[in-house]
Amino acid sequence: VGSVRCVQETVVKHHDDTIVYNGGCDVAGGRWDTQLHNNAAERRMSDGFEGHTAIHDQMVRVTGPSALEYERHFYQRWNDPYPAFFPLLNLPKYEWTPPPFKPTEEEGINIQFLRTAACKGANLGYYSNFAPRGEFSGMAAFYKLVENAKDFIYLEDQFFNFDEPMIAVAKALPRLKAVIIFTDSQDTPNWLAEERFYLQYKALSPLMADPAQRHKVHIFILRRHDDPTQYIYLHSKMFIADDEYMIHGSFGMERAGMTNDNEVGAGFCDPKGKLIKEHRIKLWAEYLLLKETDPILEDPIKAIEEFNSCLLYTSD
Repeated sequence: VGSVRCVQETVVKHHDDTIVYNGGCDVAGGRWDTQLHNNAAERRMSDGFEGHTAIHDQMVRVTGPSALEYERHFYQRWNDPYPAFFPLLNLPKYEWTPPPFKPTEEEGINIQFLRTAACKGANLGYYSNFAPRGEFSGMAAFYKLVENAKDFIYLEDQFFNFDEPMIAVAKALPRLKAVIIFTDSQDTPNWLAEERFYLQYKALSPLMADPAQRHKVHIFILRRHDDPTQYIYLHSKMFIADDEYMIHGSFGMERAGMTNDNEVGAGFCDPKGKLIKEHRIKLWAEYLLLKETDPILEDPIKAIEEFNSCLLYTSD
C-alpha cells in the first residue's frame, strides 16, 4: 500500500492487479462514520473529527487501465529527484514497469487522470520528472465541465472559497435549470471559522447576484436525521454535470487545492448517463432516507423539491 498524500490516493497492489482509491478521505482518525451518521456503538468508538459529531466523505475505486495512471503518478512522486517527502530518510526507490496497455470498453466510461502540481513547487525543483512547469488539469477539467453543462450542475465540496470557478458557474446560470450545492457550514470550532465564513460567502455571492437567476441556485448543508441540531461535516470533493460527466478527487473548490497543492483526481465521462447517475441517486437516497429505486430521484430538478421539503432553515 502506498499513499502519496493522505488525501490524494491509495494504490493497492493485489497480485498483478492495481486497485486505486481516490477522493477526499484522509488517512487519519475521526473519519469513520455510518451512512446514517447516528450514535451507533462503532461510531462512538471513533475519536471524532475536529469536534464534529458526523462526517460525510467519498472515495472512488478505480481498476483496469485507468488505475495504471494513478500508479504512474505514485511512481513519479515517490521517485521525484527532488525529495519532497522525508528528505532525511533513505527511502528505497519504487520499482515499477508499466504493463502493456489494454484498452477496454467496459461500461462505456472514459476516464481522464487529473492533478494539480503547482508552478511554485516546480520552480523549487519538484515534479521535474513529470510536470517541470506545473500542471492544472484538475482546474481545467472543472471549467470544461461548466462550459459543457446543459441542464444542471451538482457540486459537493467542504470549502467553496475559490471565486473564479464560481463566477464561471454564475455565467452559465442562464442556460441551466439548476445548480445544486452541498457544502459545509464553515462552523469550524477553531480560529479559522470567521475567515472561512467570509471566503465562502465571497465565492458563492456571484451565484446570487442576478435576481432573475438566483432561484436556480440551491445550497444545502447536511444535518443528522436523529439529531437535526448536529450538522454533518461534509469533506467530499465531487462535481457533476448532467449525470454525464463527473470530477472526483482530492482537490476541492479552493485556491490551494486547484493551484498550489499536489492533488490528484479523475474526470469520468459517461455519455449514456448510467453510472454517474446511479452514483448521484445513491448519494441523494442516503441524504433523503429514500430507496434508490424511488422515482423522484430520477429527475434531479424534481428531487430538489424533496430536499426543499426537508429544510430546517431558509435564507434569502
